[in-house]
Order: sequence, then C-alpha cells, then structure tokens
Amino acid sequence: EYLVPIPDEVDFVQAAAATDAGMTSYHAVVGQGGVKKGTKVGIIGIGGLGTLGNQFAVLKGAKVYVASRKASAREKALKAGAYKAAESILDFKDEGLEVIIDFAGANKTTADALEAVAPGGKVVVVGMASLNTNINTSSLILKEASIVGSVGGTPEDIKDVLNLMKEGKVRIDTEEISLEEVPEGLERLKEGKVTSRLVMVNK
Repeated sequence: EYLVPIPDEVDFVQAAAATDAGMTSYHAVVGQGGVKKGTKVGIIGIGGLGTLGNQFAVLKGAKVYVASRKASAREKALKAGAYKAAESILDFKDEGLEVIIDFAGANKTTADALEAVAPGGKVVVVGMASLNTNINTSSLILKEASIVGSVGGTPEDIKDVLNLMKEGKVRIDTEEISLEEVPEGLERLKEGKVTSRLVMVNK
C-alpha cells in the first residue's frame, strides 16, 4: 500500500531523489507548513532541501522570503522565484511572515524564526544542525505562535512531487554514483562537499 507508481516521463534517478529530498521538502512546506497561494513564507537555509522548499513554495503561489549566509544561494533562490533574499530571517521581521520553514535547525536559526514570524504564525523545523534550541518563550506566548517539527513525508507527498516532475515543473540536482563509490560519497557528504543529491545506480 506504500508503493507509488513512477510516471513514464520521470526517470528512476529523479524518482529516487523524489522519495528523499523531494518528499521531505514538500512535506515541510505544504504538509506541515500549509503553504498555499498568497502565503508569506520564510525559508531558512538554501541547501539541498531548502532549494526545493523554495521551488515548492513558489509553485504554490506563495510569496517567498529566503535567508542564507551564502550569496550564491540567495542569488539562486531569487532566480528560482523567491521574492526577497537576505543573510538573516530577522531582516524580514516586519514583513508579516505567516510561516517560516527552518531547513537549518542551527539553534539560532530556530530562535530567529520565532522572532521573525508574525503573530499567530508557525515555525516548521526540519534541520538538525543543533539538537538543542533556546527560544524566547515570551515571543512564543505573546505571539501565540507555534513551533512544529517535520520529518520525511507520505506516499501522497511523493505522488505530488512525481506529478510536478512529470509536468516538467521540478527537477532535482542529482549525481549518480556506483555501489563501489558509496563509501567515498559518504565521506564527501560528511565534509560538506556534495551540493546535489547522491543517487546510487547499479552501473
């Protein structure tokens, strides 16, 4: 009951990435974040997941505000349809952000997201750069804000991502490696040298 058919227009490498980065980002933005047309949404961290999160939010018709320390990542997000980009999500604290997706989860990023989100807003935490976060409970209480987690996704999320791929609206940056190259690939991941998604292919 968890099998999801791959459309003829989508190759196996893209489909593999859809069940990983695709599903995780989509679930955070659409499932947990509830992002839809007109939503003002903040995206923190434009790595593999954040890049896709930005794309999904734009495709939903949301107004996207991106925060990344890397100038190249901010430029990439703007080219993909983000409305504004800055180094910190705090730069958008007066923009009325209804939802902020924290793909970094680096303690300060989550705390900053709570400070930046609008009253009644929601912060969705995906990243686990830090497993402990210090937040201002005064902001949480007075704003009546919520902080929720997001992990993985559902078969429905995968179907939605595959359909977007079928329509040519989403393509995930991938790098194919062989079974023998997996140990080296894992080392590169640890060192932060992988900018796309590694997909092991039986060559």
